[in-house]
Amino acid sequence: MNDKQFAGMLQGLEELEHAILDSKGKDYTQGDRDRLKNFKSLGRELIPALKSVFDRTIGEVKYVAKDPANQDKLDRLVSSFCLECPDHALVAAEWDEEALHKIGTMIAWWVYFRKHVDAMASYVCSGKVESEGLTGRINDIRNYAVLGAGLMVDYGDIPEFWIPTGYHLDMSPTPPKDDSGGGQ
Repeated sequence: MNDKQFAGMLQGLEELEHAILDSKGKDYTQGDRDRLKNFKSLGRELIPALKSVFDRTIGEVKYVAKDPANQDKLDRLVSSFCLECPDHALVAAEWDEEALHKIGTMIAWWVYFRKHVDAMASYVCSGKVESEGLTGRINDIRNYAVLGAGLMVDYGDIPEFWIPTGYHLDMSPTPPKDDSGGGQ
């Protein structure tokens, strides 16, 4: 694929992604102004379950940790709690509702994002597409990555993205000055 073909493909994918985000966004937000409402609502619904898991895990960690001979069991317990971040179980007791809401929201986003990544992994392994076409899967992965970035911006984990010209990406937390006189 040459540069011109690649640019055309990219433009086509982006146009389709915008159309998908616009149409599905209306359904998922249920008229709310927050484009990320569905993830945040699910995150709030997960708070009681997260508290319960954290409370049980903390209790078991404290019990097992009393005996140094239980170090292997303690390591297994903590790592089984969250394979990606085993230290969560040890600090979970200090989390407040806002932190739990963020965790629940990011878990909800991750599940949806990962579903599309897993579908693509299935294609890579089998060479077959079972349901939605490859272009749709690619659009879904890219769109969910953008939605995840939006959540990370909302939570202050990454700075806002400002794209004033459509070609330049400035990662500063505030929009760059517009020297053209036309405003942003």
